[in-house]
Amino acid sequence: MSFGDYIKDFHTHVLYVTNKFRKKNPDAVRRFAKAWLETTKLVLADKELMIKRAMKQLKFSRTVAEKAYRIETPAFSTTGRFSAKALSVIADGLVVTKMMKTKPDLRKAYTEEYLPK
Repeated sequence: MSFGDYIKDFHTHVLYVTNKFRKKNPDAVRRFAKAWLETTKLVLADKELMIKRAMKQLKFSRTVAEKAYRIETPAFSTTGRFSAKALSVIADGLVVTKMMKTKPDLRKAYTEEYLPK
């Protein structure tokens, strides 16, 4: 079973940083975001390498490694930007689970300031 079978528009790979850290270390945040996106591009570009790594490091069989790759990779972003539809799903979930009384505007909860231009 895959989470994505039930909720289509959702971001599972998100980078978090505190305001204190990002203000003190903006270059480190930029470098980390850039490295994350470069790694994501490698994962998507070299399926066989990723399957072999999963088999070795996670002790997965080839069948399991191939299935995991097929299930997980559609959730990877090569831009690091949020989709409005996925943010809406998350905001709806905050109301449904009673974590918030009204649907928040999540565009105010993140920044794209540190993403590569």
